[in-house]
Amino acid sequence: MSEEKQRYHSFLLRLWQVKENEHTTWRASLESSHTGERWGFADVDALCVFLHEQTAILAGIDRPDRSSETCQV
Repeated sequence: MSEEKQRYHSFLLRLWQVKENEHTTWRASLESSHTGERWGFADVDALCVFLHEQTAILAGIDRPDRSSETCQV
């Protein structure tokens, strides 16, 4: 992969609602447009954690700072 391609990610995002008992939650999946690899997420918070980790990796940060992690739907 060229240096330029390593500086960004491109994903297909899928979101859907699941009703469990009386509670409704959002599920998510991402598919890499570069590799076809897929990831599944039980909720939007898990999706946000993954995205924070991926951007930290691109920025060369070993451990992302989670103190300011927010993701709102």
